[in-house]
Amino acid sequence: MQPFNSRLSARARVQRQIPYIYYETKGGHTWRNWRLYLSEFLQFIFKDNTEVE
Repeated sequence: MQPFNSRLSARARVQRQIPYIYYETKGGHTWRNWRLYLSEFLQFIFKDNTEVE
């Protein structure tokens, strides 16, 4: 089995036209990186869908 590769996964999503958000930052899976994106991620998954356009 091939190890997971984020870049290959992102490329596969593009080829299949699957919407996604991909961030690549220096430092790998460190708490500093997680902390930077945690607030943004939580707002994204718990966004208020009750607003009427």
